Amino acid sequence: MIKRSVYILFICFFLTKAVNAQDASFSQYFANPLYLNPAFAGARENTRVVTNFRNQNPAIPGAFITYSASFDHYFQSISSGIGLVFITDKAGEAQMSSSLISGIYSYKIKVNKNLCFNTGIQASYMQNSIDWKTFTFGDQIDNKQGFVYPTNERVPTSTNIHSLDFSAGFIGYTKSMVSGITLNHLTQPPTSHYVGEDKLYYKFSIFYIGKYSLNKSIKNETFISPNIIYQRQHQYQQIAGGFCINRNPLTLGLLYRNAIENSDACVVIAGIDTKTFRFLYSYDINLSKFVNLIGGSHEFSLYLLFENLRKEKYNSVIICPSF
Repeated sequence: MIKRSVYILFICFFLTKAVNAQDASFSQYFANPLYLNPAFAGARENTRVVTNFRNQNPAIPGAFITYSASFDHYFQSISSGIGLVFITDKAGEAQMSSSLISGIYSYKIKVNKNLCFNTGIQASYMQNSIDWKTFTFGDQIDNKQGFVYPTNERVPTSTNIHSLDFSAGFIGYTKSMVSGITLNHLTQPPTSHYVGEDKLYYKFSIFYIGKYSLNKSIKNETFISPNIIYQRQHQYQQIAGGFCINRNPLTLGLLYRNAIENSDACVVIAGIDTKTFRFLYSYDINLSKFVNLIGGSHEFSLYLLFENLRKEKYNSVIICPSF
């Protein structure tokens, strides 16, 4: 039992370090548009509210839990969108947490009735904190009595870190696809609780999402939305791809995620998707060698689109149904 506990703690320690140096990750990345790319602010030319919840590896004591909420609105008179994003991420029993609040501005360029470009910039305030008293280490363990000894691990210089961060993004879209590039953490803010040891590295993302009709029925349109994303942050690389099939109002999807060096997870998606409301649930089937210890992951997303009440005729483009 002690050996199993130590093994789990070993995994938690390295996963927690990874969370500290990397961003929160969502399997339903397409269902969190402003977090994916700031250029999505105002892209639907309406008011939109999105919330997301992820419970990662719940089999581990003190699971990795992420909450996200975003709001965006479009101003036709200045061809611009604004957005707000809030994210909080808690990792492990040691109550290691990070929070982010962002303001976003985007500008839309309508090339013609079939093609638009958006650029976006994002300014963020970030806070990282830990409760050092709740940490446990291997040198505290007695084989019979458990955690009884003091640790020799170095005490953090600070248990709270505050920083500013900036990101930028670009998307291009038509009535049947959207593609974009995101550059996060242009200032590489500090994340380590020890002076000068770690920073939040640049993150580069490139993605594509399509929307293709499978029939011509007006009442019961069926379409398929293929998607693929590649992300790199420091030495960590990840590629994910899959598809969703929607027959109003039901949506089913499948996605495969690979961490380049090895398989990560297969994601099963199901939910309800209409023009103004979407609720999706997904489950990550873990494919790593630690699957028996860490289990899978649960994720929920909720999307609300509020139609603009003004009577101007908008030349909106249709983006992926998940957006």
